[in-house]
Amino acid sequence: MIIALIILILGSLIVSAIISPSLYYFLSNYVSGFSFPYSRLFDRVLMVVIFIFLLILKKHFNIKEAIKKFTEISKKCATKDFFVSFFITLSVCIILTLFLDMKDRLVWVPKTTSYYVSKIIKAFFAGVLISVLEESFFRVILLNAFKKKFTFLISAILCSFCYMIAHFIAPAKSFTFENLTPYVGFEYYVEVIKTMFFPNIFCAFIGIFLVGFFLCYIINKFNSIYINIGIHSGFVMAMKLFIYSTGEAPNVIMNRMERRYFLVEEPLGWLAIGLVYILITIVFSRSASHNAK
Repeated sequence: MIIALIILILGSLIVSAIISPSLYYFLSNYVSGFSFPYSRLFDRVLMVVIFIFLLILKKHFNIKEAIKKFTEISKKCATKDFFVSFFITLSVCIILTLFLDMKDRLVWVPKTTSYYVSKIIKAFFAGVLISVLEESFFRVILLNAFKKKFTFLISAILCSFCYMIAHFIAPAKSFTFENLTPYVGFEYYVEVIKTMFFPNIFCAFIGIFLVGFFLCYIINKFNSIYINIGIHSGFVMAMKLFIYSTGEAPNVIMNRMERRYFLVEEPLGWLAIGLVYILITIVFSRSASHNAK
């Protein structure tokens, strides 16, 4: 399974680096109105390539298990699991954010009601989609694959490490596609790697790892992917609302990764993860429909 995972990661990156430049060159030169930046097109290509590799390696990654997770409980229970865990997570994060020390790097910037309404709707659906994809892969397919070889603790650590690394491989939106060359796709990876190195990155690594480990534990304990999706969506919504409501302090310049992961690099963010875990455990342990695996 480890070999299959390596093939999945390296294979997807290499194939995407080969396909994306040619596709981008064709679309930008021969399709009128095409205005996507290279980073956005690359993301779409990478998702498709990963899906194809998953199909090829399906005997190593049990995709049917992920599908089963969405159908093994009733719609009523699924809806309840999602919204209860979503609101618990979002509420805890919002309350603790009010006490956050922004260290003179960020300031609160209130926006209009219409601005928040449009952003919240967009953030909610984007958060749910991200959560469905990531929970299906990391907390079902990958975690179960590791559990076939290792104990749950080791599996959760390995899975959370992969989850942590994936979150810091962010699109390099500043990358400019100039000429179609055999290696331009790999030049883009150099820019992607550069985005990973920002102040407090170690603290941010810890925060994302804790989120991943906590989500592994929750799905193992309650066996409901909808609880995980709700928690994950709550974290995503909280982070997006924080970004929408803040701006850089005067004379301060922060890169996109610093803004994006500011919450998880702070000890208060780690406290939020712990409090969400406690509340989720208390609430769902009382439900007879959720049994530990």
